[in-house]
Amino acid sequence: MKRDGKDHGGGIIVRATSLIVVMGLASKLTGLIRDSVIARQFGATGTTDAYVVAGTIPTLVFSVITGALSVAVIPVFTGYLAAGEEAKGWRVFAGVTNWLAVGLGVLTLAGMSAAAVLVHLVAPGFAPQERALAGRLTQIMFPVLLFSGMSNLFTGLSNANNIFGVPAAATVANNLVIIAAALLSTRFGIAGLAAGTAAAMAVAALVQLPPLFRAGFRFRRGFAWRDPALGRLAALMIPVAVGLSANQGYILIDRILASTLAPGSLSALNYAQKVMLVPVALFITALGTAAYPTLARQVAAARLDEWRDTFWRVLRVTFW
Repeated sequence: MKRDGKDHGGGIIVRATSLIVVMGLASKLTGLIRDSVIARQFGATGTTDAYVVAGTIPTLVFSVITGALSVAVIPVFTGYLAAGEEAKGWRVFAGVTNWLAVGLGVLTLAGMSAAAVLVHLVAPGFAPQERALAGRLTQIMFPVLLFSGMSNLFTGLSNANNIFGVPAAATVANNLVIIAAALLSTRFGIAGLAAGTAAAMAVAALVQLPPLFRAGFRFRRGFAWRDPALGRLAALMIPVAVGLSANQGYILIDRILASTLAPGSLSALNYAQKVMLVPVALFITALGTAAYPTLARQVAAARLDEWRDTFWRVLRVTFW
């Protein structure tokens, strides 16, 4: 992998974007199959409403915290690469991994303990039976927070090292596990689907490890207490987290209002939202994911002329 000098960012971006779009198509296809199987098994009912709410609660948390982290990881790690300190970068991010695992582990246990309260806040319009079911499913699904956090961190580290295929394929693996759980729901019910959803996110995290190990990542003891990278990560995360919080706030309001409607309304709105986001995820997100590491490397290496050229090319493609 080219660490310094001219990295021919345009070629990397084109290849990475093409790969991400292809994998995105596979992800959206398997996602459509996933939602179709779930709809066939359970329909748009109070049961699926409870499942959607149970998944919403940990998703709101991880989307803000680890979504911001996955964005902040790339410029910080590429800074180590530009300085010729790759080994130090891997040591520091082994500590970040430990911090994240402990922090999200604590939040997961707290969320499981407070499941009933959280469901009442997110779905105040649920009938008592739906609320009780959503509480049980939330306890089953809250480990999604931990697994998603690790998956997002691994994705950020992978992208910083120009590894795009496996993180994109991880979503496909996630969908396939959920499809299998949905097909088995005739035996295990909605609780089995909830457990399968949590397991699917664990799979999405695990499949990203082999290429990361080849790139140089290792699990290590310690938390990199004194490294200034932790401060840089926090500073970069804050504005991203604020933006993501606003977006997740819209979703939360949507869930709260939909819970007061007829049973199945929340599930129907959830399906519609996923369909609406397909074009954005396939093209705009793919281009941004591919371009971001290259832009970060160019800034870290003070190659601002290359950065401007890459930025304007990406912008032209976006509006084209």
